[in-house]
Amino acid sequence: MKNVLVFVDYLDNLAFDAVRDQLNKGNEVFILYCSQSTQICKANYGKTPLICKLCVHETRKKLKDFNNESNCHITSMDELMTPEIMEIANQQEFHYNDTDSLKALKYKGIDIGYAAFSTFVSVTRNVMPTYNDYLKSYLDDVMRSCVRMIEAQQNYYDKVNPDLVIFHNGRHSNLKSIFRIAEQRGISFICTERQWTKDGEDVYDLFVGNVPQTGKAKYDKMQYWWENGLENKVEVSEAFFSNRKFGKFAGDKIYTANQVQGKLPDGFDKSKRNISIFNSSEDEYCSISTEMDNGALFKSQYEALKTIFDHYKDDNSIHFYLRIHPNLGEVPYKSHTMLYNLKYDNVTIFPPESPVSSYALMDNSEKVLVFVSSMGLESTYWGKPVIALNEYYYSFMNIVHTPKSEMELFEMIDNPNLPNLKNDECLKAAYYFLGGPQEKLRYYPTVKKRTTIGPFVLETFSQFTLFGSKLFLALILKILRIGTHIGVIGKYDHLGAHTI
Repeated sequence: MKNVLVFVDYLDNLAFDAVRDQLNKGNEVFILYCSQSTQICKANYGKTPLICKLCVHETRKKLKDFNNESNCHITSMDELMTPEIMEIANQQEFHYNDTDSLKALKYKGIDIGYAAFSTFVSVTRNVMPTYNDYLKSYLDDVMRSCVRMIEAQQNYYDKVNPDLVIFHNGRHSNLKSIFRIAEQRGISFICTERQWTKDGEDVYDLFVGNVPQTGKAKYDKMQYWWENGLENKVEVSEAFFSNRKFGKFAGDKIYTANQVQGKLPDGFDKSKRNISIFNSSEDEYCSISTEMDNGALFKSQYEALKTIFDHYKDDNSIHFYLRIHPNLGEVPYKSHTMLYNLKYDNVTIFPPESPVSSYALMDNSEKVLVFVSSMGLESTYWGKPVIALNEYYYSFMNIVHTPKSEMELFEMIDNPNLPNLKNDECLKAAYYFLGGPQEKLRYYPTVKKRTTIGPFVLETFSQFTLFGSKLFLALILKILRIGTHIGVIGKYDHLGAHTI
Protein backbone atom coordinates (compact mmCIF):
# COMPACT_ATOMS: atom_id res chain seq x y z
CA MET A 1 0.00 0.00 0.00
CA LYS A 2 1.24 3.48 -0.93
CA ASN A 3 0.63 6.90 0.51
CA VAL A 4 -0.68 8.96 -2.41
CA LEU A 5 -1.03 12.73 -2.27
CA VAL A 6 -3.54 14.18 -4.77
CA PHE A 7 -3.69 17.95 -5.17
CA VAL A 8 -7.08 19.23 -6.34
CA ASP A 9 -6.97 22.34 -8.50
CA TYR A 10 -9.79 24.56 -9.81
CA LEU A 11 -12.86 22.44 -10.72
CA ASP A 12 -10.47 19.52 -11.12
CA ASN A 13 -12.43 16.46 -12.22
CA LEU A 14 -9.18 14.78 -13.30
CA ALA A 15 -8.08 14.84 -9.66
CA PHE A 16 -11.34 13.28 -8.50
CA ASP A 17 -10.86 10.52 -11.06
CA ALA A 18 -7.33 9.94 -9.78
CA VAL A 19 -8.53 9.77 -6.17
CA ARG A 20 -11.10 7.09 -6.98
CA ASP A 21 -8.54 5.14 -8.99
CA GLN A 22 -6.00 5.17 -6.16
CA LEU A 23 -8.61 4.20 -3.58
CA ASN A 24 -9.66 1.27 -5.74
CA LYS A 25 -6.03 0.16 -5.78
CA GLY A 26 -6.11 0.02 -1.99
CA ASN A 27 -3.78 2.96 -1.44
CA GLU A 28 -3.95 5.48 1.38
CA VAL A 29 -5.02 8.72 -0.29
CA PHE A 30 -4.38 12.22 1.04
CA ILE A 31 -6.40 14.90 -0.75
CA LEU A 32 -5.10 18.45 -0.50
CA TYR A 33 -7.38 20.96 -2.16
CA CYS A 34 -6.93 24.57 -3.19
CA SER A 35 -8.81 27.08 -1.01
CA GLN A 36 -9.05 30.78 -0.24
CA SER A 37 -5.69 31.05 1.48
CA THR A 38 -4.07 30.39 -1.91
CA GLN A 39 -5.61 33.71 -3.04
CA ILE A 40 -4.19 33.72 -6.57
CA CYS A 41 -4.42 31.10 -9.31
CA LYS A 42 -4.84 31.17 -13.08
CA ALA A 43 -8.62 30.89 -12.69
CA ASN A 44 -8.71 33.65 -10.06
CA TYR A 45 -5.78 35.85 -10.94
CA GLY A 46 -7.41 38.95 -9.44
CA LYS A 47 -7.95 37.49 -5.95
CA THR A 48 -11.75 37.74 -6.27
CA PRO A 49 -13.15 36.13 -3.08
CA LEU A 50 -16.40 34.96 -4.69
CA ILE A 51 -14.57 32.99 -7.39
CA CYS A 52 -12.65 31.20 -4.64
CA LYS A 53 -15.84 30.51 -2.72
CA LEU A 54 -17.62 29.09 -5.76
CA CYS A 55 -14.66 26.86 -6.60
CA VAL A 56 -14.33 25.61 -3.03
CA HIS A 57 -18.08 25.03 -2.87
CA GLU A 58 -18.03 22.87 -6.01
CA THR A 59 -14.90 21.03 -4.85
CA ARG A 60 -16.41 20.18 -1.48
CA LYS A 61 -19.56 18.85 -3.16
CA LYS A 62 -17.45 16.35 -5.07
CA LEU A 63 -15.27 15.54 -2.06
CA LYS A 64 -18.36 14.28 -0.22
CA ASP A 65 -18.04 11.17 -2.39
CA PHE A 66 -14.96 10.23 -0.36
CA ASN A 67 -16.13 11.15 3.16
CA ASN A 68 -16.87 7.56 4.14
CA GLU A 69 -13.65 6.11 2.78
CA SER A 70 -11.50 5.00 5.71
CA ASN A 71 -8.30 5.25 3.70
CA CYS A 72 -9.01 8.77 2.38
CA HIS A 73 -7.99 11.94 4.22
CA ILE A 74 -9.11 15.39 3.07
CA THR A 75 -7.34 18.64 3.91
CA SER A 76 -7.75 22.18 2.58
CA MET A 77 -4.91 24.63 2.10
CA ASP A 78 -6.68 26.88 4.62
CA GLU A 79 -6.10 24.31 7.35
CA LEU A 80 -2.35 24.41 6.74
CA MET A 81 -1.94 28.18 6.85
CA THR A 82 -0.52 29.22 10.21
CA PRO A 83 0.09 32.82 11.34
CA GLU A 84 3.81 32.07 11.09
CA ILE A 85 3.51 31.07 7.43
CA MET A 86 1.46 34.16 6.63
CA GLU A 87 4.07 36.34 8.33
CA ILE A 88 6.94 34.68 6.46
CA ALA A 89 5.20 35.35 3.14
CA ASN A 90 4.28 38.93 4.00
CA GLN A 91 7.87 39.76 4.88
CA GLN A 92 9.28 38.61 1.56
CA GLU A 93 10.85 41.25 -0.66
CA PHE A 94 11.64 40.59 -4.30
CA HIS A 95 14.18 42.45 -6.39
CA TYR A 96 13.84 42.41 -10.18
CA ASN A 97 13.55 44.90 -13.02
CA ASP A 98 12.94 42.75 -16.07
CA THR A 99 11.79 39.33 -17.14
CA ASP A 100 15.19 37.67 -16.84
CA SER A 101 15.71 38.82 -13.25
CA LEU A 102 12.10 37.88 -12.41
CA LYS A 103 12.49 34.36 -13.78
CA ALA A 104 15.67 33.93 -11.75
CA LEU A 105 13.86 34.41 -8.43
CA LYS A 106 13.57 31.28 -6.29
CA TYR A 107 12.33 30.48 -2.81
CA LYS A 108 13.77 27.40 -1.16
CA GLY A 109 15.01 26.31 -4.57
CA ILE A 110 11.59 26.61 -6.22
CA ASP A 111 11.22 28.89 -9.25
CA ILE A 112 8.53 31.26 -7.98
CA GLY A 113 9.52 34.03 -10.40
CA TYR A 114 8.99 31.72 -13.33
CA ALA A 115 5.61 30.64 -11.93
CA ALA A 116 4.51 34.24 -11.42
CA PHE A 117 5.54 35.27 -14.93
CA SER A 118 3.79 32.24 -16.42
CA THR A 119 0.56 33.11 -14.63
CA PHE A 120 0.78 36.76 -15.71
CA VAL A 121 1.42 35.85 -19.35
CA SER A 122 -1.41 33.31 -19.39
CA VAL A 123 -3.77 36.02 -18.16
CA THR A 124 -2.59 38.95 -20.28
CA ARG A 125 -0.85 37.34 -23.27
CA ASN A 126 1.82 40.02 -22.84
CA VAL A 127 5.30 38.49 -23.15
CA MET A 128 7.17 41.81 -23.10
CA PRO A 129 5.65 43.63 -20.12
CA THR A 130 6.64 47.02 -18.83
CA TYR A 131 7.77 46.56 -15.25
CA ASN A 132 5.85 49.47 -13.79
CA ASP A 133 4.82 49.77 -10.13
CA TYR A 134 1.44 48.11 -10.68
CA LEU A 135 2.90 45.07 -12.40
CA LYS A 136 5.57 44.62 -9.74
CA SER A 137 2.97 44.88 -6.98
CA TYR A 138 0.86 42.25 -8.73
CA LEU A 139 3.78 39.88 -9.33
CA ASP A 140 4.90 40.33 -5.71
CA ASP A 141 1.42 39.22 -4.59
CA VAL A 142 1.65 36.13 -6.81
CA MET A 143 5.08 35.23 -5.45
CA ARG A 144 3.98 35.70 -1.84
CA SER A 145 1.15 33.30 -2.60
CA CYS A 146 3.79 30.88 -3.90
CA VAL A 147 5.76 31.26 -0.67
CA ARG A 148 2.66 30.44 1.38
CA MET A 149 2.03 27.35 -0.74
CA ILE A 150 5.64 26.18 -0.41
CA GLU A 151 5.77 26.59 3.36
CA ALA A 152 2.41 24.90 3.93
CA GLN A 153 2.99 22.08 1.45
CA GLN A 154 6.45 21.27 2.80
CA ASN A 155 4.90 20.83 6.24
CA TYR A 156 2.18 18.64 4.74
CA TYR A 157 4.73 16.49 2.93
CA ASP A 158 6.49 15.98 6.26
CA LYS A 159 3.22 14.90 7.81
CA VAL A 160 1.90 12.44 5.22
CA ASN A 161 5.22 11.22 3.75
CA PRO A 162 3.80 10.46 0.27
CA ASP A 163 5.18 7.78 -2.02
CA LEU A 164 3.40 9.29 -5.02
CA VAL A 165 2.07 12.78 -5.82
CA ILE A 166 -0.61 13.49 -8.43
CA PHE A 167 -1.39 17.03 -9.67
CA HIS A 168 -2.57 18.89 -12.75
CA ASN A 169 -0.39 20.64 -15.36
CA GLY A 170 2.25 22.07 -13.00
CA ARG A 171 2.83 25.32 -14.87
CA HIS A 172 1.11 28.04 -12.88
CA SER A 173 1.81 29.69 -9.55
CA ASN A 174 -0.60 27.55 -7.51
CA LEU A 175 0.66 24.31 -9.07
CA LYS A 176 4.41 24.73 -9.40
CA SER A 177 5.35 24.04 -5.78
CA ILE A 178 3.45 20.78 -5.35
CA PHE A 179 5.62 18.98 -7.91
CA ARG A 180 8.85 20.90 -7.31
CA ILE A 181 8.79 19.70 -3.70
CA ALA A 182 8.26 16.15 -4.96
CA GLU A 183 11.24 16.59 -7.30
CA GLN A 184 13.43 17.91 -4.50
CA ARG A 185 12.56 14.98 -2.26
CA GLY A 186 12.87 12.31 -4.94
CA ILE A 187 9.19 11.39 -4.72
CA SER A 188 7.45 9.87 -7.74
CA PHE A 189 4.81 12.06 -9.34
CA ILE A 190 2.17 11.97 -12.06
CA CYS A 191 1.03 15.09 -13.86
CA THR A 192 -2.44 15.06 -15.42
CA GLU A 193 -3.22 16.98 -18.59
CA ARG A 194 -6.53 17.34 -20.38
CA GLN A 195 -7.79 17.98 -23.84
CA TRP A 196 -11.28 18.15 -25.26
CA THR A 197 -12.67 16.08 -28.10
CA LYS A 198 -14.62 17.59 -30.98
CA ASP A 199 -17.81 16.75 -29.10
CA GLY A 200 -16.61 18.42 -25.90
CA GLU A 201 -15.78 15.25 -24.01
CA ASP A 202 -12.98 15.54 -21.47
CA VAL A 203 -10.10 13.14 -22.14
CA TYR A 204 -6.77 13.05 -20.38
CA ASP A 205 -3.15 12.07 -20.47
CA LEU A 206 -0.77 11.18 -17.65
CA PHE A 207 2.86 12.28 -17.56
CA VAL A 208 4.87 10.11 -15.18
CA GLY A 209 7.86 11.90 -13.68
CA ASN A 210 7.51 14.84 -16.05
CA VAL A 211 5.22 17.73 -16.98
CA PRO A 212 3.58 18.19 -20.39
CA GLN A 213 5.35 21.45 -21.21
CA THR A 214 8.68 19.82 -22.06
CA GLY A 215 9.57 18.61 -25.53
CA LYS A 216 10.92 15.33 -24.19
CA ALA A 217 7.66 14.61 -22.36
CA LYS A 218 5.65 15.18 -25.52
CA TYR A 219 8.06 13.10 -27.58
CA ASP A 220 7.84 10.19 -25.13
CA LYS A 221 4.05 10.40 -25.23
CA MET A 222 4.06 10.31 -29.02
CA GLN A 223 6.08 7.12 -28.91
CA TYR A 224 3.81 5.60 -26.27
CA TRP A 225 0.55 6.35 -28.09
CA TRP A 226 1.97 5.07 -31.37
CA GLU A 227 3.13 1.81 -29.81
CA ASN A 228 -0.27 1.35 -28.16
CA GLY A 229 -2.30 2.79 -31.02
CA LEU A 230 -5.26 1.44 -32.89
CA GLU A 231 -4.95 -0.64 -36.04
CA ASN A 232 -5.93 2.32 -38.25
CA LYS A 233 -3.36 4.71 -36.76
CA VAL A 234 -1.55 5.30 -40.07
CA GLU A 235 -4.81 6.21 -41.79
CA VAL A 236 -5.83 8.45 -38.88
CA SER A 237 -2.47 10.21 -38.86
CA GLU A 238 -2.50 10.86 -42.58
CA ALA A 239 -6.00 12.29 -42.23
CA PHE A 240 -4.63 14.79 -39.69
CA PHE A 241 -2.46 16.41 -42.34
CA SER A 242 -5.10 16.50 -45.07
CA ASN A 243 -7.74 17.81 -42.64
CA ARG A 244 -5.45 20.60 -41.47
CA LYS A 245 -4.54 21.56 -45.02
CA PHE A 246 -8.14 21.71 -46.19
CA GLY A 247 -9.68 23.40 -43.17
CA LYS A 248 -11.29 20.45 -41.40
CA PHE A 249 -11.21 19.63 -37.70
CA ALA A 250 -7.97 17.91 -36.67
CA GLY A 251 -7.80 18.03 -32.89
CA ASP A 252 -7.60 21.81 -32.52
CA LYS A 253 -9.28 25.05 -33.51
CA ILE A 254 -9.39 25.56 -37.28
CA TYR A 255 -7.10 28.58 -37.59
CA THR A 256 -7.40 28.80 -41.38
CA ALA A 257 -11.20 29.19 -41.43
CA ASN A 258 -10.98 32.76 -42.78
CA GLN A 259 -8.32 32.01 -45.37
CA VAL A 260 -9.02 31.38 -49.04
CA GLN A 261 -7.70 28.00 -50.15
CA GLY A 262 -4.99 28.34 -52.77
CA LYS A 263 -4.76 32.12 -52.43
CA LEU A 264 -1.24 33.54 -52.87
CA PRO A 265 -0.33 37.16 -52.19
CA ASP A 266 -0.56 39.64 -55.03
CA GLY A 267 2.73 39.89 -56.90
CA PHE A 268 4.04 36.54 -55.72
CA ASP A 269 7.10 35.90 -57.89
CA LYS A 270 7.81 32.20 -58.34
CA SER A 271 11.17 32.95 -59.92
CA LYS A 272 12.56 34.10 -56.55
CA ARG A 273 13.72 31.99 -53.65
CA ASN A 274 10.54 32.34 -51.60
CA ILE A 275 10.79 31.44 -47.92
CA SER A 276 7.76 31.32 -45.62
CA ILE A 277 7.99 32.03 -41.92
CA PHE A 278 5.19 30.96 -39.60
CA ASN A 279 5.44 32.57 -36.20
CA SER A 280 3.62 31.30 -33.10
CA SER A 281 1.56 32.71 -30.27
CA GLU A 282 4.61 33.51 -28.20
CA ASP A 283 2.58 33.75 -25.00
CA GLU A 284 1.77 30.04 -25.22
CA TYR A 285 5.41 29.02 -25.04
CA CYS A 286 7.69 31.75 -23.71
CA SER A 287 6.89 31.21 -20.02
CA ILE A 288 6.55 27.45 -19.90
CA SER A 289 9.93 26.12 -18.86
CA THR A 290 13.65 26.74 -18.79
CA GLU A 291 13.93 24.01 -21.40
CA MET A 292 11.94 26.15 -23.83
CA ASP A 293 13.99 29.23 -22.99
CA ASN A 294 17.33 27.46 -23.33
CA GLY A 295 16.27 25.77 -26.56
CA ALA A 296 15.55 29.04 -28.37
CA LEU A 297 18.19 30.35 -30.75
CA PHE A 298 16.96 33.92 -30.13
CA LYS A 299 15.57 35.60 -27.05
CA SER A 300 12.33 36.55 -28.82
CA GLN A 301 10.63 36.05 -32.16
CA TYR A 302 11.08 39.75 -32.93
CA GLU A 303 14.83 39.51 -32.37
CA ALA A 304 15.02 36.41 -34.59
CA LEU A 305 13.07 38.00 -37.42
CA LYS A 306 14.96 41.28 -37.30
CA THR A 307 18.29 39.42 -37.35
CA ILE A 308 17.25 37.37 -40.39
CA PHE A 309 15.76 40.29 -42.31
CA ASP A 310 18.75 42.54 -41.59
CA HIS A 311 21.13 39.85 -42.83
CA TYR A 312 19.28 39.45 -46.16
CA LYS A 313 18.04 43.02 -46.66
CA ASP A 314 20.18 43.53 -49.78
CA ASP A 315 19.55 40.10 -51.31
CA ASN A 316 16.87 40.57 -53.96
CA SER A 317 16.97 36.90 -54.94
CA ILE A 318 15.17 35.98 -51.71
CA HIS A 319 11.73 37.04 -50.55
CA PHE A 320 10.47 36.28 -47.06
CA TYR A 321 6.76 35.88 -46.30
CA LEU A 322 5.93 36.22 -42.62
CA ARG A 323 2.56 34.79 -41.66
CA ILE A 324 1.41 36.16 -38.28
CA HIS A 325 -0.38 33.42 -36.35
CA PRO A 326 -4.17 33.80 -36.48
CA ASN A 327 -4.30 33.40 -32.70
CA LEU A 328 -2.51 36.75 -32.27
CA GLY A 329 -5.30 38.84 -33.74
CA GLU A 330 -6.54 40.07 -30.37
CA VAL A 331 -3.13 40.59 -28.76
CA PRO A 332 -2.51 44.37 -28.50
CA TYR A 333 0.97 44.15 -27.00
CA LYS A 334 4.25 45.07 -28.60
CA SER A 335 5.45 41.46 -28.93
CA HIS A 336 2.83 41.25 -31.70
CA THR A 337 2.40 44.83 -32.94
CA MET A 338 6.10 45.60 -33.32
CA LEU A 339 6.41 42.86 -35.95
CA TYR A 340 4.69 45.19 -38.42
CA ASN A 341 7.56 47.66 -38.01
CA LEU A 342 9.88 45.18 -39.75
CA LYS A 343 9.81 46.90 -43.12
CA TYR A 344 12.13 45.53 -45.81
CA ASP A 345 11.87 45.44 -49.59
CA ASN A 346 12.14 41.66 -49.65
CA VAL A 347 9.75 40.96 -46.77
CA THR A 348 5.96 40.69 -46.87
CA ILE A 349 4.02 40.40 -43.62
CA PHE A 350 0.47 39.07 -43.39
CA PRO A 351 -1.68 39.98 -40.38
CA PRO A 352 -3.78 37.29 -38.67
CA GLU A 353 -6.93 38.22 -40.58
CA SER A 354 -5.32 38.04 -44.04
CA PRO A 355 -7.18 35.73 -46.49
CA VAL A 356 -3.87 34.57 -48.00
CA SER A 357 -3.59 30.80 -47.56
CA SER A 358 -0.88 29.53 -45.23
CA TYR A 359 -0.81 26.27 -47.14
CA ALA A 360 -0.52 27.97 -50.52
CA LEU A 361 2.49 29.84 -49.13
CA MET A 362 3.96 26.59 -47.86
CA ASP A 363 3.41 24.76 -51.16
CA ASN A 364 5.11 27.53 -53.13
CA SER A 365 8.06 28.09 -50.82
CA GLU A 366 11.58 26.76 -51.16
CA LYS A 367 11.70 26.18 -47.40
CA VAL A 368 9.81 27.01 -44.22
CA LEU A 369 10.96 28.61 -40.95
CA VAL A 370 9.03 28.09 -37.72
CA PHE A 371 9.34 28.82 -34.02
CA VAL A 372 6.95 26.53 -32.12
CA SER A 373 4.27 25.85 -34.70
CA SER A 374 2.58 22.74 -36.02
CA MET A 375 3.27 24.17 -39.47
CA GLY A 376 6.79 22.86 -39.00
CA LEU A 377 5.51 19.31 -38.67
CA GLU A 378 3.00 19.80 -41.46
CA SER A 379 5.48 21.40 -43.88
CA THR A 380 7.88 18.53 -43.36
CA TYR A 381 5.10 16.03 -44.09
CA TRP A 382 4.22 17.87 -47.33
CA GLY A 383 7.81 17.70 -48.52
CA LYS A 384 9.35 21.01 -47.52
CA PRO A 385 12.67 21.49 -45.71
CA VAL A 386 11.93 23.10 -42.36
CA ILE A 387 14.18 25.17 -40.10
CA ALA A 388 13.04 25.39 -36.47
CA LEU A 389 14.33 28.27 -34.36
CA ASN A 390 13.26 26.65 -31.09
CA GLU A 391 13.98 23.18 -29.78
CA TYR A 392 10.82 21.24 -28.95
CA TYR A 393 9.34 17.77 -29.45
CA TYR A 394 10.45 17.77 -33.10
CA SER A 395 14.07 18.12 -31.98
CA PHE A 396 13.95 14.48 -30.88
CA MET A 397 12.35 13.27 -34.13
CA ASN A 398 14.80 14.44 -36.83
CA ILE A 399 12.01 16.04 -38.83
CA VAL A 400 13.33 19.62 -38.81
CA HIS A 401 16.69 21.35 -39.09
CA THR A 402 17.59 23.02 -35.79
CA PRO A 403 20.52 25.46 -36.10
CA LYS A 404 22.74 25.95 -33.05
CA SER A 405 24.08 29.34 -34.09
CA GLU A 406 23.26 32.30 -36.32
CA MET A 407 25.98 31.22 -38.74
CA GLU A 408 24.46 27.75 -39.04
CA LEU A 409 21.02 29.30 -39.55
CA PHE A 410 22.25 31.46 -42.42
CA GLU A 411 24.00 28.47 -43.98
CA MET A 412 20.70 26.57 -43.93
CA ILE A 413 18.78 29.49 -45.44
CA ASP A 414 21.45 29.94 -48.12
CA ASN A 415 21.34 26.29 -49.12
CA PRO A 416 18.75 25.91 -51.94
CA ASN A 417 19.09 22.14 -51.65
CA LEU A 418 18.42 21.81 -47.93
CA PRO A 419 16.83 18.36 -47.63
CA ASN A 420 13.33 17.59 -46.51
CA LEU A 421 13.43 15.39 -43.38
CA LYS A 422 10.10 13.59 -43.65
CA ASN A 423 10.04 10.25 -41.85
CA ASP A 424 7.59 8.05 -39.94
CA GLU A 425 7.93 10.24 -36.85
CA CYS A 426 5.62 12.73 -38.58
CA LEU A 427 2.78 10.22 -38.32
CA LYS A 428 3.49 9.61 -34.63
CA ALA A 429 3.25 13.32 -33.88
CA ALA A 430 0.01 13.63 -35.85
CA TYR A 431 -1.51 10.68 -34.00
CA TYR A 432 -0.64 12.31 -30.69
CA PHE A 433 -2.19 15.65 -31.65
CA LEU A 434 -5.39 13.88 -32.58
CA GLY A 435 -5.51 12.42 -29.07
CA GLY A 436 -4.17 8.95 -29.76
CA PRO A 437 -6.59 6.32 -28.48
CA GLN A 438 -7.79 8.98 -25.98
CA GLU A 439 -8.16 8.00 -22.34
CA LYS A 440 -11.61 8.83 -21.01
CA LEU A 441 -12.33 9.64 -17.39
CA ARG A 442 -13.81 6.57 -15.77
CA TYR A 443 -15.50 7.98 -12.68
CA TYR A 444 -16.12 11.67 -13.29
CA PRO A 445 -16.61 12.08 -17.05
CA THR A 446 -17.22 15.68 -18.04
CA VAL A 447 -18.60 17.26 -21.20
CA LYS A 448 -17.89 20.89 -22.04
CA LYS A 449 -20.38 22.87 -24.09
CA ARG A 450 -20.42 26.43 -25.34
CA THR A 451 -23.58 28.48 -25.07
CA THR A 452 -24.09 32.05 -26.30
CA ILE A 453 -26.22 34.38 -24.18
CA GLY A 454 -26.23 37.92 -25.54
CA PRO A 455 -22.62 39.12 -25.64
CA PHE A 456 -21.39 36.22 -23.51
CA VAL A 457 -19.98 32.91 -24.72
CA LEU A 458 -20.32 30.56 -21.75
CA GLU A 459 -18.51 27.28 -21.20
CA THR A 460 -20.51 24.83 -19.13
CA PHE A 461 -19.21 21.62 -17.59
CA SER A 462 -21.54 18.72 -16.91
CA GLN A 463 -19.91 17.87 -13.56
CA PHE A 464 -20.22 21.33 -12.05
CA THR A 465 -23.42 23.20 -11.20
CA LEU A 466 -24.70 25.99 -8.97
CA PHE A 467 -28.21 25.49 -7.58
CA GLY A 468 -28.45 22.56 -9.96
CA SER A 469 -27.68 24.65 -13.06
CA LYS A 470 -24.53 24.35 -15.18
CA LEU A 471 -25.47 27.50 -17.07
CA PHE A 472 -25.99 29.61 -13.95
CA LEU A 473 -22.56 28.67 -12.59
CA ALA A 474 -20.96 29.50 -15.95
CA LEU A 475 -22.73 32.87 -16.12
CA ILE A 476 -21.72 33.90 -12.60
CA LEU A 477 -18.09 32.90 -13.21
CA LYS A 478 -18.08 34.76 -16.55
CA ILE A 479 -19.31 37.98 -14.94
CA LEU A 480 -16.81 37.69 -12.11
CA ARG A 481 -13.93 37.07 -14.51
CA ILE A 482 -14.86 40.05 -16.66
CA GLY A 483 -14.70 42.20 -13.54
CA THR A 484 -11.41 40.62 -12.54
CA HIS A 485 -9.98 41.15 -16.01
CA ILE A 486 -10.93 44.80 -16.01
CA GLY A 487 -9.44 45.22 -12.55
CA VAL A 488 -6.12 43.53 -13.32
CA ILE A 489 -5.54 44.17 -17.01
CA GLY A 490 -7.31 47.54 -17.00
CA LYS A 491 -4.99 48.96 -14.36
CA TYR A 492 -1.95 47.56 -16.10
CA ASP A 493 -2.88 48.89 -19.54
CA HIS A 494 -3.98 52.23 -18.10
CA LEU A 495 -0.31 52.86 -17.28
CA GLY A 496 0.66 52.47 -20.94
CA ALA A 497 2.01 48.95 -20.58
CA HIS A 498 0.76 47.86 -24.00
CA THR A 499 2.62 50.48 -25.96
CA ILE A 500 6.02 50.14 -27.58
